[in-house]
Amino acid sequence: MLTAVLLFGCLSLLLPSYTWGNSLLTPGKVQDNVQLKKGDYMFVGFPHASFSHTEVQILFHCNDNTAEYEFEAQFTIRSSPCDKEFFDVRRKEAVQNLLEFYFNEKEKIPGDYHYDKIVHYQSPKQKIKCKNGGTELFPGGMANMSVVNVKPQGSSTRTKRQPGVNGHDTIDGGTSNQLSSWHPAVFLPVDGIYFLVIRLQVTDTNQDKLEVHNVTVEVQWRGPKGYLSAIDYPLLTFYGVMCGVYGVYALAWFIISMMYWKDLLRIQYWIGAVILLGMVEKAVFYAEYQTMSITGLSVEGAIELAELVSCLKRTLARMLIIIVSVGFGIVKPRLGSTLHQVVGVGFVYFILCAIEGVMRVSKNRPEAAKQKQLAALPLVLLEVGIFWWIFTALVNTMRALRLRRNEVKLSLYRHFTNTLCIAVLASVAFMFWSLYEHVFTDCLKDWT
Repeated sequence: MLTAVLLFGCLSLLLPSYTWGNSLLTPGKVQDNVQLKKGDYMFVGFPHASFSHTEVQILFHCNDNTAEYEFEAQFTIRSSPCDKEFFDVRRKEAVQNLLEFYFNEKEKIPGDYHYDKIVHYQSPKQKIKCKNGGTELFPGGMANMSVVNVKPQGSSTRTKRQPGVNGHDTIDGGTSNQLSSWHPAVFLPVDGIYFLVIRLQVTDTNQDKLEVHNVTVEVQWRGPKGYLSAIDYPLLTFYGVMCGVYGVYALAWFIISMMYWKDLLRIQYWIGAVILLGMVEKAVFYAEYQTMSITGLSVEGAIELAELVSCLKRTLARMLIIIVSVGFGIVKPRLGSTLHQVVGVGFVYFILCAIEGVMRVSKNRPEAAKQKQLAALPLVLLEVGIFWWIFTALVNTMRALRLRRNEVKLSLYRHFTNTLCIAVLASVAFMFWSLYEHVFTDCLKDWT
């Protein structure tokens, strides 16, 4: 039974436990409120990572129920091979300042980036009439896009047309079916990071009582695989597979426990709890991603709940590894004061992990970037302390087993130590690889 304890203890550390990705799940339906004044124009931008054959629908919700007015709407959409150009939270303010540039300069790219082609489309100006509230679609059919050869600011380019898609049916046949509620404004021909910029301007007002008109712009990104973005979609499969993996572990642990039920200790029950929490964690993540894929909207609090379950699982896993490492039931019949130390460390770890996890999936604001880094630092330091405690406890336990000449258990602890060393080295290697690929790389083209 000791072999099973050590095996599942190692697996609890080796199995992926952190949320993949460092930002909030990208919704497939996004909105932004705009305040329009007569004569002024406003820009609003929406980034999204999309698969090919994704369709984009643009809606305008007129929030002034008693006003009648007309505004002019026009949009441009362009791609980029670099995910950080539109998504990097540290550049969010710069991207907002570049909305007019992206709208007007289809043949140019910002000076910080270097690539030669984008996919681009700019719509003609359209009149949108708001009367006593209501919702208006961006008029027109599904538009063609062009491949544009681009250069840094100040250079001239030439444009090459893509094959036309006008007149083709949409995902649900909206082009040919007038009763359909799905009428996209543009069709995306290739996988890419896209940035949609919409320009709005009030042109005519029949009532002078309101100087400012409130319009909610809603953009829906619907791909052939649902509303999930191209960056988030692989995680749907990942969490589904991991939920099945934990289910297999739970079944295997149940069978092993039944086979050795006379020899079960309380630690075996806690290992079963870790496996069960892992299955619940992945199931919640999978349900959230599946809901986003179907509806385009996130379930309020689901990601935060999954993070808290993940933190509880990781806390129990580390507490169990510490208990096994100090030799409980092997060289120590009782834990004594060590139990209080383990519980204290576990409590602190859960609090720090919960703070870091919830902040990591919080809204992606520029001012929150440093707060997320500060929240992760104490957790990293505590992780180092826990692993140091584990390895020093393993050395002492193996020394005691060596003195007692218990070769069987000593061999098991040696394998356990080697596995933990591999886990630590793999974690460090992954950390450096992640920093190199995602932090120090200005243009990450392999973003899927």
